[in-house]
Amino acid sequence: MEIERKFLISKENLPADLNSYPHHRLEQGYLSTAPVVRIRKEDDNYYLTYKSKGLMTREEYKKRSVWRRFVGWFAHLFTPVI
Repeated sequence: MEIERKFLISKENLPADLNSYPHHRLEQGYLSTAPVVRIRKEDDNYYLTYKSKGLMTREEYKKRSVWRRFVGWFAHLFTPVI
C-alpha cells in the first residue's frame, strides 16, 4: 500500500550542502495515466510500475526490468521524461 504525499519546499529551507546527503538519480515517464503505468530509472536500476485506482492510498506493483526493455518503452511514453 502506498500513501501519496506531496510537499511544497522553498529553496531557502534546503541545506546548503544538499549533495552531501544520500540521494538517487531518477528519470521517469508514463506509458499510461489510466491506469498509471510508469517506467523509472533509479541510479542503475530500471523498473516498470503499475498503480491501482485511488487518490490518497493505492496499491503499487513494481517490477525490476533490464536496460534493453526500458529503452524500448521510451518510444511509447505518454509524457516527457522527467
